[in-house]
Amino acid sequence: MNNPDRIIRLKTVPARIGLSRTTLYRKMGEGTFPR
Repeated sequence: MNNPDRIIRLKTVPARIGLSRTTLYRKMGEGTFPR
């Protein structure tokens, strides 16, 4: 069963979502990606 509330390490996020770390931080700053 997939748990959507599971916390994953920041190092693994870009590989999972297909965005660069820079883009990820920008989206977090804009409020368009959850922290």
